[in-house]
Amino acid sequence: MLLNMLLTRRCNYDCSFCIEKTKQNTEDNCTSDTFLRKANFLIDNSLIDEVLLLGGEPLSYKNITKIINNLHVKPILTTNAYPLLNNSIAQQINFDRIKAMNISVPHYDYNQRKKIIKNRCLSDEELERIVKSIVIPVRMNVVLMKDYIGSEQEIN
Repeated sequence: MLLNMLLTRRCNYDCSFCIEKTKQNTEDNCTSDTFLRKANFLIDNSLIDEVLLLGGEPLSYKNITKIINNLHVKPILTTNAYPLLNNSIAQQINFDRIKAMNISVPHYDYNQRKKIIKNRCLSDEELERIVKSIVIPVRMNVVLMKDYIGSEQEIN
């Protein structure tokens, strides 16, 4: 069974389609110790065999490395990857402790991405550099949206 862990609602992007768009309760009220205690209890009692770390942007969670390093299974990290441009953040992450990474990209075209995100976003070159530097499986998630990616031709 899969456990989705919403670590934070904070995010560096401002995507119009985001499920966390309400920005309600953006404070991180649950401590990393509480997250770990509850998740590891479920893992140790064979109720959970896979953990997905989510946000907002989970790499903005102040104790993300503690979560990654102390879960009793290797988590899958869903991120927009922008924080990985910061070498100090990238160097803090122990990728050997992560099963895989999902990188959410709201559009395959950079100019469309900029319109959707409304903030500085990763260029194609930056995305490629990040993906090539990661030693674990990476999946790119692209969102289907009317007026952006909505036709069968665009999907293909």
